Amino acid sequence: MRPSFSLTWTAGERKLPGGRAMLLTFAFTLAACGGASTSMPSPAATTAAPSPTLAAAPQPSGFPPIPTLGGQAATGVILPTYFVTILESRFGMLSVVTTPGSACTLKAVMPDGAVRSDPELAPARTADAGGRASFTYPATGGPAGLGMHTVSCALAAQREQAQARFEVK
Repeated sequence: MRPSFSLTWTAGERKLPGGRAMLLTFAFTLAACGGASTSMPSPAATTAAPSPTLAAAPQPSGFPPIPTLGGQAATGVILPTYFVTILESRFGMLSVVTTPGSACTLKAVMPDGAVRSDPELAPARTADAGGRASFTYPATGGPAGLGMHTVSCALAAQREQAQARFEVK
């Protein structure tokens, strides 16, 4: 019997493009396990005494540690593209993760199509060492319904946008 699993990567309402997140996850998992196996373990292998906890297991030699979203990339790991992912979007607040040092700007469009012009939205935010940046503005006024946050981040010649809806009650 083969194990089955389902993995869905979303951030706000934006799915990561082209299955790259799944491919990266598979590649890092494969690297951490030391390669691929095309056969299932024998029944005798599955009844052997359990190994010590995973935390105590040594890292396979020659492989960098697996990077985490928003964490520092391991030496030698090259991210395939510049990215911006919305972590949380709600009326009055937005937080993102991107490449550290990126300058990010936010545009908030209300349910009636009006663009918010709050002074708190004007200055660009620079992503910290973990790649996180956040915006807050007064969650007052405006008609009820769904609005849209559009965040644009840039680092050198690289630029990316992400969008997520928010609800005004």
